[in-house]
Amino acid sequence: MGEKTKIKQTIDVKSVDKLVRILGSFDENLNLLTRSLGIDAYVEGTKIRLEGQEDGVSVAYKALTALCATATGNEEIDESKITYCIELAKEGREEEIALLGEGIVAVT
Repeated sequence: MGEKTKIKQTIDVKSVDKLVRILGSFDENLNLLTRSLGIDAYVEGTKIRLEGQEDGVSVAYKALTALCATATGNEEIDESKITYCIELAKEGREEEIALLGEGIVAVT
């Protein structure tokens, strides 16, 4: 059996305010992301370091990068938005995360 590749990626949020919105209260958003994808995440200043299996880290990186680009203003990033971002990133549709800032979450 081949062992899966473990990788590390770092995202620089560049803003403490944006970082706080992304992490959520008591880091609940980051914890949801790491539990959902089976990875580890560490906050170092305004950077988030992701570690784990390549597929999980890749999805988390895409979701967080898209969230960083859209986490402007005072919109709340909650559990439902994090879950939605994870699903979009898994499907390769992370560019649609930009719609979160427009008030559109999901149509199912």
